[in-house]
Amino acid sequence: MKLNAWAFGNAAGLVMCVYYAICAGFILLAPQTSAQAFRYLFREIPADSAVSITLPNFLIGLVMMYAIAVVLFWSIARVYNGLIAEEQPKELLRSSHPPTVQAH
Repeated sequence: MKLNAWAFGNAAGLVMCVYYAICAGFILLAPQTSAQAFRYLFREIPADSAVSITLPNFLIGLVMMYAIAVVLFWSIARVYNGLIAEEQPKELLRSSHPPTVQAH
């Protein structure tokens, strides 16, 4: 089954935007708890760093998340489509009729 690369990338980008918004919501509701939880996941966050989200930062992050996800998943769909096209025999791709078996 061939994937529509643009639709696949767009859908993945929208899902990533929802995840980004949920994480930003956690930070807005409980900044200290969220910072501690993210420090367990991402060890590079310094313990004394301030965690805050402003509207411009949120929107820039949202746009970047969407753009990166669209390009990444569009590329994955293109590679997938290329791989499944190579697996099908070439004679079946040229013919619109199913192959027939001839008895001798």
